[in-house]
Amino acid sequence: MFTYIFVIMTKRNFRVFIAITVILLFSTNFISAQKIVDGSVTDADDHSALIGATVKLIPLSDSTQWQGAATDIDGKFQFNQLANGVYRLTINYIGYKTTNRQIHISGADKYLGQISLAKSATNLKDVAIVEKQIRVQQKGD
Repeated sequence: MFTYIFVIMTKRNFRVFIAITVILLFSTNFISAQKIVDGSVTDADDHSALIGATVKLIPLSDSTQWQGAATDIDGKFQFNQLANGVYRLTINYIGYKTTNRQIHISGADKYLGQISLAKSATNLKDVAIVEKQIRVQQKGD
């Protein structure tokens, strides 16, 4: 069947056919290409890596399709297979202020660089522990 199609086509038609086929193949790969977002989370004061920080990436178009990750030993995180769009990045870590950023993904992978979290000082009220001492009496043998 393919030989029949190629025989019928003239040189010009064959070139147009090949060009359209190549364009369609590359355009579908370009349109459906998945992006990567990565970065690292550090302490704002001493720039040390925050291991195990929670990183959440939420698409603004559909907040039910969020992805989550935890930072590794170097404070790095990565999200794969992301479509073009606008996202909200939320980073949490115990003892630090939550950080939110809006990210626009279009055309290429995105490296967010080093994201520093500031410490959150929370003062608790004083707690007084009061207990009465039980007197012990020693009885003779």
